[in-house]
Amino acid sequence: MKLMVPFGAAALLLASCTSSVDVGTIISQAQAAAVAACGFLPAAETITAMVTAGNVQAANGLTEGKTIADLICAAETAKKAVPGAPKSVSVDGVPVTGWFVK
Repeated sequence: MKLMVPFGAAALLLASCTSSVDVGTIISQAQAAAVAACGFLPAAETITAMVTAGNVQAANGLTEGKTIADLICAAETAKKAVPGAPKSVSVDGVPVTGWFVK
């Protein structure tokens, strides 16, 4: 019998085991900063994946919500500015999902 854990739960477990970063706080900060900066509300799963993906956290300093929001907004803004751009974007290999709220 295999133990199956949903991706989001597994990512949060991994984050709690590998660092002292409070992923819940980072999610809240990143979502608020992204909405304020570009009107885009990134999904919590996207932010969790960015924080816990490989060594992204150490390489890009992804321990602050504002940094994550800046990366997401830059990707979303670039997508909107280029006619015929792909409908989906990614940051450091993590697909960005969410909603424009403004």
